[in-house]
Amino acid sequence: MILRFMGAAVFISLVSAGGAMATNLTCTLLAGDPSASQRLCDAVQARLDSSASGQFDLQVLQSSQTFLQARLSHTVAKKRVDGPEMTVSIMDRDSFPDQVLTQFAASLVSSISAAP
Repeated sequence: MILRFMGAAVFISLVSAGGAMATNLTCTLLAGDPSASQRLCDAVQARLDSSASGQFDLQVLQSSQTFLQARLSHTVAKKRVDGPEMTVSIMDRDSFPDQVLTQFAASLVSSISAAP
């Protein structure tokens, strides 16, 4: 895995065992807290399994320790599929538990496979 920080975007490349790039995930924070966005990016990256291929783009539209609004897009063979904007928030804690971020990441990834 290669991790590079460039401006507001985080680029993560996953390389398959054969050396060919299987999945490329780009995470972009448009507004808000970078730490919550990074945790969501990590959760999405962990959710993408080894059978995933193509370019994935996670846009974090709003981010705080208790609120996230994001959209995941997927491009393969020059065809782009945009998932819906999704939101998660908590009120009883100061920051997201890992399980909540894992479930939100799973919902984002599922939204791409369910998109027309």
